Amino acid sequence: MSLSPVAEAGFFYAGHKDFVRCFSCGVLIKNWKQGQDPLTEHRRKSSGCDFLQQPRIHEHHNERASVLSTSNENVDRLADDIQSVLNLGYDMDSIQRAYQLCHETNSGLRSVDINQLTNRLLDLTVVDQIAEETTQQRQDVDVRDQSVEERTPSYIQRIEQEVHQLRETLMCKICMDNSANVVIMPCGHFTSCLQCSSALTNCPQCRVGISSRIKVFL
Repeated sequence: MSLSPVAEAGFFYAGHKDFVRCFSCGVLIKNWKQGQDPLTEHRRKSSGCDFLQQPRIHEHHNERASVLSTSNENVDRLADDIQSVLNLGYDMDSIQRAYQLCHETNSGLRSVDINQLTNRLLDLTVVDQIAEETTQQRQDVDVRDQSVEERTPSYIQRIEQEVHQLRETLMCKICMDNSANVVIMPCGHFTSCLQCSSALTNCPQCRVGISSRIKVFL
């Protein structure tokens, strides 16, 4: 069984053997057998789970039922792939975030493979770095705003210019109204808000085609 059906059923790897846990209800399922469908097992073990009540989950269940006969790989693949990524030094929180991004950008029932997962983890590393730098810039703006009244007129003017430049850096370059909060992939540029970037097909800064968008929470 590939990684995609397991994650689509609401599970993430629990860190031991073939154990997986639902992120919503917390049910733990283990000792998988050949041919078992994760979504069916989730319904059997925890039918009241909020995640399973979503309309799209019912649609996915119907779609998966039609392909299970030709897609019954061993569920040990899940543990092996996750362990490989853990061996690279990534933590489970980052891996879960990467899975979610993979499923948001995948179409239909296309599986999530180890290469795609690793690429998303690299994307998240870039995003986290940008978020950290942006947060520091905003803190710098606050500090300079607080101290500006204590300085000489020339110093005040220079600091005000720096504050203005920092605020422009953090502003959406398209609407010039909202704060930038989206990193565009694969180029990694941080130039627009979610509303503006959703209408773009190319990065406004370098013009490269957009493969995905990652929202940054600051």
